[in-house]
Amino acid sequence: MALTFATAQLLSKAIPMVAGVPLSIAAWVNASSFAAFPAIATIGNASGSDYFSAQISNTGRGVTERSAGNSVDDVTNSIAGAMALSTWFHYVLICYDATNRGNWVNGVQQVTGSLKNVGTLTLSQIAGVLSGGTQFYGTGLTLAQVAIWKSVVADIEIPQLYVGVSPKKIQPSNLVSYNMLIGASSEPDYCSSTPWTVTGSPVFSPNPRLYFP
Repeated sequence: MALTFATAQLLSKAIPMVAGVPLSIAAWVNASSFAAFPAIATIGNASGSDYFSAQISNTGRGVTERSAGNSVDDVTNSIAGAMALSTWFHYVLICYDATNRGNWVNGVQQVTGSLKNVGTLTLSQIAGVLSGGTQFYGTGLTLAQVAIWKSVVADIEIPQLYVGVSPKKIQPSNLVSYNMLIGASSEPDYCSSTPWTVTGSPVFSPNPRLYFP
């Protein structure tokens, strides 16, 4: 199960899924376009001044973006070759602590970088990032199995997610959000009693190969 997002379509919660670092975000992603730096998932605040965001660059490379007090900093993966359009790939962002972060694509680490911790986090978004008061979207992305942990997903666990193991099997006590994206009017979160608010009408799509639960 998956959802395809266009401009002005996203999922949101008026609560942060984590209070800060460490955190891990994982998702299956299939992109029809990279033009608008599409957002996979973000945890931030209502003004868009502070956030952690997993995004894709306009050249198809994974981006970890962090904003503190409207000062945006990002780390883009540096491997040769970009992610292919219209192809499923698995993306992981890990913020290890207040100074270190990394991106993983298809079970392989792509880049590490420095990080400055942000301020108070108050909201969460899937297929969106509120930056400096402007809302950006996961335009052109099909997303599946979006998961957020309040911990560092271990190096040995990331390849397990890539081969199709459910996020529910990975550090279940630290899994704070798990989203199968079933196309409901209010998307259930299988780790929380608070569902995701749906903005717009993202389209239900086939998912990549996965194991369940």
